[in-house]
Amino acid sequence: MVLSPQPKLDAELEQERASPQGARVLCVDDSDDMQAIMQDFLEAEGYEVTLVGTAHGALLLLRTQHFRLLVTDQMLPDETGAWLLEQATALGLLLDVGAVVVTANSYPEEIARPPGVAVFQKPVPLDRFLATLSDLLARRRM
Repeated sequence: MVLSPQPKLDAELEQERASPQGARVLCVDDSDDMQAIMQDFLEAEGYEVTLVGTAHGALLLLRTQHFRLLVTDQMLPDETGAWLLEQATALGLLLDVGAVVVTANSYPEEIARPPGVAVFQKPVPLDRFLATLSDLLARRRM
């Protein structure tokens, strides 16, 4: 007699798809302090984090490595986070990558970005930030 595993409930499947365990995140920020904070926070949640300080460096990494999520600061020393998203989208580098922009801008809704890209104003509400990352992962794993 062969036993088949119990089918997973929809809620279990959704949780599995949204699990950060080992999901690779590219974090783009020129501030060493912000890089350290983001890395510590995301790694504690189960993400694998790669750090880079410029938009051009991020494009190179997106071309050569696979990431599930991109988190970028808006103000970078060489370009903006919006520029990075525009270039990466045009090159087809974000087809299966969820993206988030973090900004100190007083009007974050004015940042030009492709559809589906979340924007957070600093200071970032960590619970909403994590929920958004989880949601972006779930949408890309369907």
